[in-house]
Amino acid sequence: MGWRGMIARPIVNQIESRIRYWAERPHEYQEKYFLHLLSEGSQTEYGRKIGLKKGMSYAEFRECVPLVDYEILKPWVERIMAGERDLLWPGKPSYLVMSSGTTSGKKYIPCSPEGVNCFVRATTDAFCSYVARSRNYDIWDGKTLPLTGSPALTIMGEIPSARVSGLLNHFLPGIAKWNRVPSWETNSIPVFEQKISAILDETIGADVRAITGLPVWLNLLFKRMFERTGKKVIEIWPNLRVMVYGGLQVAPYKAGLIEAIGREIDFVEVFNASEGYFAIEENFDNLGLLLHMHSGFFYEFIPAEDFRNGITRRLRLEEVELGKDYGLVLNSISGLWGYNLGDTVRFTSLQPYRVIFTGRMAHFTSAFNEHVIEMEVERALKEAMVQEGGKVTEFTVAPQIHPNEGPPFHEWFIEFSEIPHDLEAFRLKMDVVMQAGNHLYRELIAAGAMRTLVLNVMQKDTFLNYMESLDKVGGQFKLPRLKNDRSIADVLAGKIKQKIS
Repeated sequence: MGWRGMIARPIVNQIESRIRYWAERPHEYQEKYFLHLLSEGSQTEYGRKIGLKKGMSYAEFRECVPLVDYEILKPWVERIMAGERDLLWPGKPSYLVMSSGTTSGKKYIPCSPEGVNCFVRATTDAFCSYVARSRNYDIWDGKTLPLTGSPALTIMGEIPSARVSGLLNHFLPGIAKWNRVPSWETNSIPVFEQKISAILDETIGADVRAITGLPVWLNLLFKRMFERTGKKVIEIWPNLRVMVYGGLQVAPYKAGLIEAIGREIDFVEVFNASEGYFAIEENFDNLGLLLHMHSGFFYEFIPAEDFRNGITRRLRLEEVELGKDYGLVLNSISGLWGYNLGDTVRFTSLQPYRVIFTGRMAHFTSAFNEHVIEMEVERALKEAMVQEGGKVTEFTVAPQIHPNEGPPFHEWFIEFSEIPHDLEAFRLKMDVVMQAGNHLYRELIAAGAMRTLVLNVMQKDTFLNYMESLDKVGGQFKLPRLKNDRSIADVLAGKIKQKIS
């Protein structure tokens, strides 16, 4: 271990102890944030409008705070941009975090000075927890490569703005600045393909030991590396130990990533969004992600089934149950109140609180009342790859409600970097797993109201070209796994190489 690793070791262990402390006191931390939010929120125009009062009970809070999404908050954000103060949180936000707009258009999420500190704390916790568990302190003796958005700031009204991954470049703690690549200038290149090329210019031959980013864009980085060098990642970065990812599940990409890398490395997940960090991986047992109790949120939860039926009664943390899907609702120290994030989670443990991401409220397929969610399609794809081989570059699923003949079906659009041994067996295995995991889907097929899924093998770079056409390449941009309409499917229909039905 080099001197940087020696210096990092006690810092990392101290951070790990801090994580253990708040993880063992979830309700104490939730109560602290709840009381702090009431105290600060009651001083704001929004708080006064909805009736927030310092010291009110949770029942009173739930009664007066409406469930909102970004579109409802947007007029308030526009007033913040115009220079008004004390609207959603006392004073003015330090930054507006620009969102890629997975379920809406472009969004600007207020981030207070306290919110900035929470972003930095949670990011540091996620990485240091891995280092402490793995004892890979010598990661700091090499380089860390985060594939982030641009750190360049734009001014929205009077307030600086950037995507969260780019914004964090401004606030890295010293322990994270020691070994970071690429340079600020390279990281600021706006065109993603040019940025990847410049990153390779800087890092081929460097001692990269950790990488972070969305799996789909890291996969593209590895692809461009092979095209340039003819070598696998591990031949270029022989000391690579870990990939930290968020925003997308790694399972559909994992086989292709390992193939591109050249050997197994550690994969570490975080659950985050433009609004903040919500959960981090703190064990190697794949038991779910530890719900972060010290990242600036008072959490609430809506049972997903209730939400689909128009029931929006919110629960606090101590009311959740194992094995149920919940919509995540945020109340934050940056001024989000009753904010429906749009993500669904399932608790895998209540001591400590651990969750798995199960999908997006707005990303589902239920054209026939089957309620298929992201976790189900990802599991089906993963098990099909285990049985029949194949490596996936990207995919999406949509309903075909009015086929030319026969009953309706789910249509899968998959781009492979390596074709499975038997595409028909691959298709059937996916459908078997889907039926086993979703009784509504199984019953619809058994009744003849639907037929088994159709698999479309897509042309090379179909999804990359589609995302480029939307100017949504790199950073936090991601393709919806599921749609309940044909808005993506109809665009992709002309790029089908082979149809298996």
